[in-house]
Amino acid sequence: MAAGLLLGDATALRGDLTVRGPQLRLCNWAPRPRWRPLGAGAASCCLLSRARARTRARRRGHGHVARFAASASGSGGEEAGEPSEDEAQREWEAEMARRLKEAEEMEELERTAEELQSQAAAEAPDESEEEKRERVRRELQKVAKEQAERRATAKQMFDLGQRAYGRGMYGRSIEFLEAALTIIRPSSLLGGEIQIWLAMAYEANRRHKDCIALYKELESTHPMISIRRQAAELRYISEAPKLKISNDEVRWNME
Repeated sequence: MAAGLLLGDATALRGDLTVRGPQLRLCNWAPRPRWRPLGAGAASCCLLSRARARTRARRRGHGHVARFAASASGSGGEEAGEPSEDEAQREWEAEMARRLKEAEEMEELERTAEELQSQAAAEAPDESEEEKRERVRRELQKVAKEQAERRATAKQMFDLGQRAYGRGMYGRSIEFLEAALTIIRPSSLLGGEIQIWLAMAYEANRRHKDCIALYKELESTHPMISIRRQAAELRYISEAPKLKISNDEVRWNME
């Protein structure tokens, strides 16, 4: 009887195990791949990002040269606050440039006055000295007005050329700057500044030979020391070997 009870308990236990059974759950047993394979769309996006990074780096290079030229010519932006030593130096150079422009205008007027006096003496020998002086004065006023209008027009064309350069429209910038040089004397200070920006526009527009030739011409022939020095420094930058962009720099630009 005891054996029957034991046999019955064993049968019941086996039946219970058969009904319920051990339930095994495998949670996260397979390792996930760390990197997903890139599809065609993702690969093209990656290449596009790298191209954009190179373009941004190239534009930053042109921007550095433009900021260097603007700071050297005294047209760079100044932050509010107490001026530093470099800012004070730039302000002093800008003031000297302004006085030099005024001296150039006066020199041109004096040269014109001498020509007018000689012309008046030859054309009207019977005029009195008072009449000659009055005639020369009227002619000088006319010349001074034309000179101011010519300088204002050249300055306007210069500003348009700078704006076009800043927007990446290098061909348009060259047109404005070359037009400004037909109005103002290239040997003047303003003419030298216009030629500096014209050389930079040549370089940005892939006219490297024209850029270097203009820099060398300014170095050797321009009467202003500041223009000669600036042309030499920018020529050194333009002739320096181009730096290659590494993959780390590309990833940094993408971020």
